[in-house]
Amino acid sequence: MAFAPLVWIVCLPLSAEAGTSPSEVTAPSAWTLVPSRSRLYVRVNRDESAVGSGLAHDHAVLATGWTGRVEVDPARPDACRVSFDLPVRGLVPDPDDLRRGVGLPGTLSEGQRETILGHILDQGQLWVDRFPAITWRSSTCRVEDGRVDVTGRLSVRGVGLDLTVPMTWRLDGPDLVASGGFQARATHFGFKPYSAMLGAIRNQDRMDFVVEVRGVPAAPGSPTP
Repeated sequence: MAFAPLVWIVCLPLSAEAGTSPSEVTAPSAWTLVPSRSRLYVRVNRDESAVGSGLAHDHAVLATGWTGRVEVDPARPDACRVSFDLPVRGLVPDPDDLRRGVGLPGTLSEGQRETILGHILDQGQLWVDRFPAITWRSSTCRVEDGRVDVTGRLSVRGVGLDLTVPMTWRLDGPDLVASGGFQARATHFGFKPYSAMLGAIRNQDRMDFVVEVRGVPAAPGSPTP
C-alpha cells in the first residue's frame, strides 16, 4: 500500500456560477472558511516505474477538522491575509466519495485505509507525534480580474516552504468562493516518499494539492490566526 502524505486545499467550481467580483468589496472584509462546504485534499500517485507498482494504489487524502480565514482590505489588496491550520490527525485517506470525485478507480477497505493512515502518521512520513499540525500563512497577494496569486509559507513537518498559489475567487452574495491548487514534493519537507519491499513499491515525490473553499462572513471581533 503506497502513500506519501500531504495536504490540501479544496474549492467549489467557480467558473459556471455567476457572482460578484471581489474587486467590488468596498470595506475591509473577513470570511471564516467552512470545512463542510469546502474540500482540501492532496493527490499522491504511485511510481509506475517501480516493479511492484501493480500492487499499489494512487491516493487522494482529505483534510478534515481544519480552520481557515481570509481577510481583504480593498485599500490594500496586496496585503490580503489567508490562513489555514490543519491537524495531521484529521487527514482521511481515500474516502470513497473523494476517490470517485477525482476519478480514482475502485474503493479501499477500512483495513487498507487504516494501514495507509498509519504510514501517514509515522515518523518516516508526517511524524504526527512531533509535528501535529500543518499550517499556511500568506505574506502578499496579487489581485487582478477575479484571480489572486497568494504568496505565503506552507509549513509541514516543521519545514516551511514559500509558495505562490494561483487562485480564482468570487463573491456569492456575502460568501467568498475560491479554488486553486499547487504542487510540492515530499523531499521539500525533509521526508522521502513512501516505499516498501526495498523500493519495489513506492510513491512519486510529487504531491498535487487542491483547494476548493467557501467562506462565510466572519463574526465581528473574531480572532485572526
